[in-house]
Amino acid sequence: MFTKVAIVRKVISGILMSLILSLVLLLIHGYTSFFVYFIYFLIGTFVIGVPFSIVTDLILSKKKMSISYLLQGLVLHLVFAGIIVFLLTFTESDDMYPNVLINSVFGAAVGLWLVDSFLKKIPLNN
Repeated sequence: MFTKVAIVRKVISGILMSLILSLVLLLIHGYTSFFVYFIYFLIGTFVIGVPFSIVTDLILSKKKMSISYLLQGLVLHLVFAGIIVFLLTFTESDDMYPNVLINSVFGAAVGLWLVDSFLKKIPLNN
C-alpha cells in the first residue's frame, strides 16, 4: 500500500525541511552552530515526523489530491505536532521548554507537510 517512492519522498522531505529550519533557527537565534540544529531536526524528523507523516498519508490514502486533501493533511500534521508538544510539556514546569522548541515542532510539522506536498507533484519514478 505504501511504496518505496513514497518513503524516499518522505526522507527527501525530511532532509530538505531540516536544512531549511536549521538555517532559519541559525539566522533568528544563533545559539549554536548550523550542524547542531540540523542534527536535532534530523533526529526529530526521522524519529517522530516521518512516521506521523506516513500515518497521515495512510489516513488520507482514499482521498483524491485536492485542496480539501491538502488542508486535511496540514491539519493532521498540526494535530500530531500538538500531541508531541503536549507530551513534551505535560510533566515539566512552565519554563522548561521555551517557545523556540514549541514553535520549532509546529514549524517542522508544517515544513514537512509543505515540502512533501511539493514533492508529490514531482514524479520520482524510475
